[in-house]
Amino acid sequence: MAKIIVTLNTLKAANKFSLNEGTRYYLKGVFFDAINGVLAATDGHKLIVVKPEETELKGFDSFILPAHIIKALKGGTKQRTASVLIETDKKEIGVYDTRTTPSLEDFDVAFGAIENIMRYVPIDGTFPDYARVIPDANNYPAKGNENVSTFNPAILGTLAGDVNGLTIFQNESNKSPMAFCCDKPGHFEAFGLIMPMRCESTAGKPFPAWLKFKDAKNSKKNSA
Repeated sequence: MAKIIVTLNTLKAANKFSLNEGTRYYLKGVFFDAINGVLAATDGHKLIVVKPEETELKGFDSFILPAHIIKALKGGTKQRTASVLIETDKKEIGVYDTRTTPSLEDFDVAFGAIENIMRYVPIDGTFPDYARVIPDANNYPAKGNENVSTFNPAILGTLAGDVNGLTIFQNESNKSPMAFCCDKPGHFEAFGLIMPMRCESTAGKPFPAWLKFKDAKNSKKNSA
């Protein structure tokens, strides 16, 4: 029996990088990569690779856990830690909501104490080879946020809310992805990429909408 334990916060954060809409069904979930011992999720524009601190991910066949299953998982408060327990042979999953994270040795007892056990069907598809899109670290010699405006603010907001202790690395080219990593103690370790928006960035801020009205009024005065 293959057993997996990850915190609910870790799994939920990774799931926000999965695909919400579109035809690429194999991206609509979180990939449990047993070979590399990590979680991975991407929607084609952003990518996260997570190394959970709770347990080693091994002893099972890699699979994609559907996003809707992860969204349905509930639990955890400021005083309590919610852990997601997965039994991969039976395809069963549940949340163990307690003050401490159970160990793999305590898995059977903890799993038996969960009231709402759900069954899941792994996504029948091949998750892309995400390692191929990870750039050479030598191309990101500096860290900073000089060109953050070229990246989708909604995605940056996801990072700020779910991934703590971020360090951002950027390439000199605005067309290259922004890399980020997280290694804050007490939080899961993560690495990821965010693709820049397709629109061309400008050196200054765009003109505010009201300025056009002001210019229109001035042009009428000049023509009078």
